[in-house]
Amino acid sequence: MAITVTFLPDSELRTPLIRQILRAKRSVDMIYFYWKTRYTSITPIVEIMNAVKQAAQKEEVQVRVLRGYGADVPSIQYLNYLTGQSLAAAGVEVRLAPTNRTTHTKMTVIDNLHTFLGSHNLTKGALTENSEATAHVHDAAFSDGAQAYFERKWEQGTPLADVPPPPTEEDEGASGYFPPPMAPPLTVSADSETGAAILEWSPASASYFAQYEIHKGMEPGVTEGSSLMVSLPYYRVTRYVDDARSPALPAYYRLYLYNTHGVSDASAEVLLPCRAAGGDHPEQRDQ
Repeated sequence: MAITVTFLPDSELRTPLIRQILRAKRSVDMIYFYWKTRYTSITPIVEIMNAVKQAAQKEEVQVRVLRGYGADVPSIQYLNYLTGQSLAAAGVEVRLAPTNRTTHTKMTVIDNLHTFLGSHNLTKGALTENSEATAHVHDAAFSDGAQAYFERKWEQGTPLADVPPPPTEEDEGASGYFPPPMAPPLTVSADSETGAAILEWSPASASYFAQYEIHKGMEPGVTEGSSLMVSLPYYRVTRYVDDARSPALPAYYRLYLYNTHGVSDASAEVLLPCRAAGGDHPEQRDQ
């Protein structure tokens, strides 16, 4: 079968995307950074959502949607979450992407044969106002690669039901309320050979901010003195503590969760032994 590629600029994505979704015989897999359905009436976005819900009603068609959830803008998390709730209520399998990186992909794969890949988010602006472009590739070999990519990202996602809701737009900037995390385990471990402290917490803590403190040359339990405090929207982070200023001092780490109402009860601590001054060490990295 010859490869067919159709260029779909600006508002031209809607019709062919809806058509192929409704024609699906086996599967519809979608991964999008931003899918905003709130504050819209009868728009291309609502029409696409209705097509996805209609496809999910077919017993022979599996419909999966992976939503971006690692954006730094809380309103995007909130609106993506609302879209996910609406889709899940209609029988669509919905997962949210990890928060340790931004899932910026905009792609739909249908029946492992049709792939829509480009710059369009599923928003009214993207489909009616912005300058955007998406390619519709009708080819099994190309779709194999796209499908494999989706499967990898899908496995990394968290089912919508297992993720606490983000702050609402009304709460954000007003009361500053964040829903409490659901039993957020926190762990901190030390690697004396590399001079690294490894801090981890669970996806259930997504509605809180994670912070850590570094106290150079201090023992566990000492709270006074200078500390470095950084917000970490990740589930796992590795920090290397020796530097030119005080490479031979031990470092005391404390990881905890907090929101605008204060620090949660969950915390974890570790003392990282000192390393020889001037030693080589990897650069810090977030994972």
